[in-house]
Amino acid sequence: MGWVVAVCTALAAAGRALLLPIDRRLQHVDLPAPLRRPAARWGAAAVVAASAVALLVANGAVDAVERQYDTFVSADTLSAHDAVRDRLVDPANNGRVRQWRGGP
Repeated sequence: MGWVVAVCTALAAAGRALLLPIDRRLQHVDLPAPLRRPAARWGAAAVVAASAVALLVANGAVDAVERQYDTFVSADTLSAHDAVRDRLVDPANNGRVRQWRGGP
């Protein structure tokens, strides 16, 4: 948990450092009031989105997606499950890839 907080803190500091020149420039620009809030919200949303992507990459989300894709492409049939609902999260393609490619 501590390393997640450290990564978030570092990303927030990096985001602030990157946006500081823009902030200084905007201090001298007199934006109309209706434009100030949306600009700040979009900036905050961009920092949050970049942080979320960085955390997903750092936590191995890319590898997890790659494993699921490989399983989907290579597993032709659904495996037998105890519960019927398990088939909803099984990444097997059940012959779909062959059908999409026009094979027998």
